[in-house]
Parts: sequence; C-alpha cells; structure tokens
Amino acid sequence: MKKIILAILATITLAPAFATGKVKKSASNSSILSVTVQRTACYGKCPEYTIKIDANGYATYTGTRNMKMLGTYKKKIGTTKTMAIINQLIAYKVDTCRKIYDNRIPDLPGIQYFIQYKDSVQKIYSAEWGPQYLKDIATDMDNLGRNPNKTWTKVKKQVKK
Repeated sequence: MKKIILAILATITLAPAFATGKVKKSASNSSILSVTVQRTACYGKCPEYTIKIDANGYATYTGTRNMKMLGTYKKKIGTTKTMAIINQLIAYKVDTCRKIYDNRIPDLPGIQYFIQYKDSVQKIYSAEWGPQYLKDIATDMDNLGRNPNKTWTKVKKQVKK
C-alpha cells in the first residue's frame, strides 16, 4: 500500500512539469562556443586583461594595462582544457545567473563574463560579487592564459581601411 501511495505522489508531483513543456533546460555542451573573462581596472595599478577560450581548444589573451605583455596573443591549449571550463559553467547552470551583481567597493578590479552561445551572448557584470564559482572559474581561466610566454603567438592588428 505504501508503494502505491508513493507512486501516486511522485506522479502528481512530476506530471505538471512534463505536461506544460516549460521545464527550463540549461546550456548543453555544444551550445557554448566561447567564454571570455575580462579583468577590469581599478584606481591603482591593477592588471587589466582579457582571456577568451573557444570550444575548439584555443585561448586568446589580450593585455590592456599594467601587464608585462600588452597586446593580443593566441595559443592552442587543447579541447580537454577548454571543455573542462565550459563543462563547469554548464554544471553550475551559469545561464541562470543574473546579468549584474552589485559592486559594493567601486575601487576593486572587476570580473566580467561574456559567454557566446550559438544564437546569443550572455553578459555577467561584476561577477566578483556573484556566486563563488564565478570567481573560481575566472581563476581557472587565468591559470590557462595569464602571462603568455614564448609559446604564445602575437596577433597582428588588423588595419581598417
């Protein structure tokens, strides 16, 4: 008798979610094309740079200010490393994050996220005030791309005509 009651309760609980078809799906592995983390300036000498990883295994570093190497550099880091970060974003359901988190101390450097999907870009501003996993993933990306060395290839600037 207890099993029948449990089965009925489970059916009643789950049926509305499947009947409406409005179950929110998070991003699938193949839907995230790239992830960019931008470290912003502060009122002092904070490093300002951007790291972008593509699902195809490339990383792009752009040093803007207060970095040893300024400019844009590119390197193949492998799909294993890039997909590990993309899979973290999916596991934490980053597509449900807020667009902006309130910055309580304006002098601190910021973390911005730009997540490129097949048909849209998700922007997360002031991520350092958001969930801890956003800061952790930004640190993982820093470890992949910050301070490029001789194994990185400098990207030449495109001259606009």
